[in-house]
Amino acid sequence: MMLHRHFASNEPPPPNPAHQVNTLGRELSDGTRKAVVYAGTRNLYKDMLSAVKSMLTYNPDVQIYLLIEDDQYPFYMPENVESINVSGQPWFRKSGPNFRSGWSYMILMRAALTKMFPEYDRILSMDVDTLAMEDLSYLWEMDMTDKGVAGVPEYEIISRPRDYINVGCMMQNLKLIREKEWDNRMIDMLNRLKLTWPEQDAINTVMKGHIIILPVRYNDSFPCGYTDNPAVIHLCGPDKKHDARMPLYEAFGKKPWDDILLDRK
Repeated sequence: MMLHRHFASNEPPPPNPAHQVNTLGRELSDGTRKAVVYAGTRNLYKDMLSAVKSMLTYNPDVQIYLLIEDDQYPFYMPENVESINVSGQPWFRKSGPNFRSGWSYMILMRAALTKMFPEYDRILSMDVDTLAMEDLSYLWEMDMTDKGVAGVPEYEIISRPRDYINVGCMMQNLKLIREKEWDNRMIDMLNRLKLTWPEQDAINTVMKGHIIILPVRYNDSFPCGYTDNPAVIHLCGPDKKHDARMPLYEAFGKKPWDDILLDRK
């Protein structure tokens, strides 16, 4: 059974939401629990199937959260996937400079994951147009003592600094972000300033000097570059519909759940 919860626009999030659900994620040796979050408006709901199925194929022990804009996600998901209605979220004003930009307002939620998931010390944030291609445990196990986020730089975009990361696959150290109050700084920035790449610019600005640079294989994509051995495929860019890897993405979405749950790597 898939579980659901939501945030009302005039209510703060609960102090320890979905505690029972979170126990489904396997704990690492240091007690870290593995969780992944995807976000999308209704037009992206179907795409979430491909992303989640690939993740559970290679990472069957993770707890997955879908940030959506309805109380019910319309497609079947297994019990370790929970949907969260964030359409009434309290952190970003609808009149804010980045809320109604060319991007879905869902991208702003990446700056508020510390608020939504107070029970987690770190969480993996993934775009819905990504495919996990292997066990990603390394991302939870790497040392992030003094680092807020980890991601792959956008080397292929000339105007980017070499430590500016793409957030399509990003590990967040929620514990440190809370301690440094970087989340509040990002939320304030997104509510005040019009940004070109809203949450990505805010994350890179606030976290500058506290970013782990990951190998390109963790975000194999147009803006970050390509590799022969991708751990994460990211189907973004100006011609994503004609990306040679799109058939693989679509195939994951169509793969029966019985095959996903029985044939886990």
